[in-house]
Amino acid sequence: MILSTIPFLGSFHSSPSMAAENGTFTFPTPNNFWRNQETDLEGILEFPDNVTGKVPAMVIMHGSAGMGYRGESWAKFLREMGIATFRIDYYGPRGLSQGGPRGPKTPYDIFGGLAYLATNPDIDKDRIGVMGFSRGGTLTLLALDYYTEDTGGVRPKAFIAVYGGCQNVSFVAGLPEDAAVLMLIGEHDTFIPAADCRMRAAEGQEDGKDVKTVVYPGGHHGFDDDNSRTVNWGGETMVMKVNEEITKQAREEVQSLLKRVFKM
Repeated sequence: MILSTIPFLGSFHSSPSMAAENGTFTFPTPNNFWRNQETDLEGILEFPDNVTGKVPAMVIMHGSAGMGYRGESWAKFLREMGIATFRIDYYGPRGLSQGGPRGPKTPYDIFGGLAYLATNPDIDKDRIGVMGFSRGGTLTLLALDYYTEDTGGVRPKAFIAVYGGCQNVSFVAGLPEDAAVLMLIGEHDTFIPAADCRMRAAEGQEDGKDVKTVVYPGGHHGFDDDNSRTVNWGGETMVMKVNEEITKQAREEVQSLLKRVFKM
């Protein structure tokens, strides 16, 4: 992770978000090089019920299928833990319904979301994390390399990638001691090789970092979705198979991690 005092090349202007207000909010993303445009995105902010004072929060990044069940179900689970959720739609505002290989590939959308959350007086700026699925999980890992000026001063405590790409991610050296990385993947995922995620975790652990990969026996891509199917991705066939038991285990891993890093 790179934490720097060098400002980003671009602009970020956001008025403070409304305190403890659920809803869909618009925010800018800095330095977004997808089609050379800086695009205002949307995020659905929801607070847990019956919680007072500043609360921790998680940015949630959807996969290539766009907004849907996975983000909604995980957000509900997190709010039941007492964590606010900010589900970012980085497709809809760009006129996309689904991604494909040429969809957005930079973590700047996450940075903009983090900076936006930092303006909300009911969010604990020191207890914010990022979670994503598939492409969103890849973006979550890429977000480990950030400037605090891009994130509104936020230094995320958790980076959770659910079957996100680990192949070209290098994050070990700069991971702060109080931050953690969790990678969850199915053994039979034909799109994201489990071996790559194991390698990333081994590199982190050798360097004394809080990095963990969990590989679920019998698991496929999309194990936490609500629809088993086979899809074509860039000319390759990818099996997506729902597994409720693996989903339960994954949620237990996430709950354990967030309780620890958020000190809940």
